[in-house]
Amino acid sequence: MINFVRLLRKWRQEIKIGSLRYRFANLDPRLNRVGHMDYCYASLWDKSDNGLIQYEYRDGPAVWDKLKRFYNDQTVYFTKVRKRFEPLDIRLCIDQITDDALFWMVDIHTGRSNETPRYISVGTSTTTPDRTDHQLVAEIDRQPILDTGGYIDTLGHNELYGILFPFAQANILCAEAGLHLNSDATSGDLMICRNKFNPALQHDANQNALGINICIQHRAF
Repeated sequence: MINFVRLLRKWRQEIKIGSLRYRFANLDPRLNRVGHMDYCYASLWDKSDNGLIQYEYRDGPAVWDKLKRFYNDQTVYFTKVRKRFEPLDIRLCIDQITDDALFWMVDIHTGRSNETPRYISVGTSTTTPDRTDHQLVAEIDRQPILDTGGYIDTLGHNELYGILFPFAQANILCAEAGLHLNSDATSGDLMICRNKFNPALQHDANQNALGINICIQHRAF
């Protein structure tokens, strides 16, 4: 005769063991990983197109098509109605995910946190990023993503963040950028990634708007 109580207990235990929360809390840590593939664009846009640029950044992920297309083939094209604008210059780099960010990812996957990064910073340091970094080396500006006309798009654990720095922003030799949970170190900040652009992107406030777009893709297995 089948012991249904014992069978039910076995099923419950198997479901529990299969959960991320159980695996991270109880199993050999070598069997558990948070995988990530992350990258960042820094881009310059023609200031004369500011209305169109702002519209596309508010629209969110649509701007990624322009970034990827320009980086691959530098396509610029026109229609009879208006110029379909493109970025003027772009840098692409692979993110250096910090140790702090890995803990954040684990907390996200196990349900201990639902915090979303809210700030993007830019700086001038060409120092090689390290996983132990907590801040940019030479930060010169940090802006709230949503309050600055940017976007946050989180679909599961494929996250896109974008910001167009204000047109009043002074000239920036953009060599590094970061993604943060909070506004500064005194408010419990956590830097998710530090990105280095080589060569640096020369932003001219009289001619250009500066865009930073960061992709964070992470999953637990």
